[in-house]
Amino acid sequence: MTGQARPVVTVRAHVASLVAVFLALAVGVLVGGVALHATEVHDLRTRATSADADAAAARSSAARDGADSARSDAVSVAAVTRLLGARLRGHDVVVVSLPGADPRDRDRLGAGLRAAGASMGGDLRLASAAVQGDAIGLLGDVAGRLDPRARGAALDRFATVLAQAGTSARTRPAAAGSTQPTISPTISPTTPRSQGAAPVPAVPVSTARLVPTLRAAALLDVGSRVDGAADLAVIVVPPGGDGSAVDGATDALTLALARAMAARGTRVLVSGPATSARPGGAVAAVRRDVLRATVSSTDGLDAAAGPAVAGLALVAPGPAGHYASGPAASAPLPPG
Repeated sequence: MTGQARPVVTVRAHVASLVAVFLALAVGVLVGGVALHATEVHDLRTRATSADADAAAARSSAARDGADSARSDAVSVAAVTRLLGARLRGHDVVVVSLPGADPRDRDRLGAGLRAAGASMGGDLRLASAAVQGDAIGLLGDVAGRLDPRARGAALDRFATVLAQAGTSARTRPAAAGSTQPTISPTISPTTPRSQGAAPVPAVPVSTARLVPTLRAAALLDVGSRVDGAADLAVIVVPPGGDGSAVDGATDALTLALARAMAARGTRVLVSGPATSARPGGAVAAVRRDVLRATVSSTDGLDAAAGPAVAGLALVAPGPAGHYASGPAASAPLPPG
């Protein structure tokens, strides 16, 4: 029986088929890779464009914030000038910033006080380490060595010596031909003196070493020269906290320093942002303490008119007052 002849597949046909298959695979991989590469490039370009747009928006926002800040500062100084005029002329003010205080609040306050004619007798900035751990005990030991007459707990000793280093010495007119004031040491009413003899300074010379000692220990920074001649003092405090140990230490330091400065006859103001008058804030601590009768306070230092209210509080009649809109404030503005 005769049948049809079967086709014979040669080796050459097998090879040709395999080559065609592999060539098709290679072309597919190549095309797919090119397409994937193009997608990745497009994605990267899209991300880069978005990042550039975000950066441009951030720069624009920062510029607007800077412009807004500058306008706010200008409004603040204008408010001080309008409300206070030059009523601080002839006064020397020391500003002590406690840990956590907003540098912008401090700087706007200083600018406002200078605009009202005050001389800045010091810009002391306590570091956050000063209210952490056993730092207060260390500060008290340092203060006790610098002035053995300092008494009380460690915190009170430190506050006493810091107050002596920055406040209560008065300036007298400069000598003829001199542009610098001469510093007169503070004389305590109880300081003994002989008839015709030079007065004995109530502040020991060793207390002048406190500032450089604390700076060397990174516990204090100084924004301007401390002349020890301040008759007015402002303690700038941070926003109200949550009742932590650091908040408690900050409140205790505020009270101790205000008490020590007031005891030397210095007019003392404790000032902070609006939240500092709420429970847990340092302004609130002053307003509920017996110090409220001798130490003034203002909240709202972070507002544009905050420095003006603070300046008015420094020259307001009476021993003390508590101003702005926070709890326990006696009035929005000081009298006069």
